[in-house]
Amino acid sequence: MERRSQTNGVRANATKQATLTAHPTPDQIVVAMQRAVQRIRRMSHAERVQSLKDAGILTTSGKLSACYK
Repeated sequence: MERRSQTNGVRANATKQATLTAHPTPDQIVVAMQRAVQRIRRMSHAERVQSLKDAGILTTSGKLSACYK
């Protein structure tokens, strides 16, 4: 995507009216958390480490990033 069209796209997104969304109920939050925990438990150790690296929590050497210390 060229720079000009990307900038125009960002401006167009910023000018849209904000819509009010319904807040999740406590039950929906519990269900979402359970799904997230199950997904993490199914991961191997290497997949968990890679996920933390992708999120920027761990450095490429496997240590905590500065903002998480």
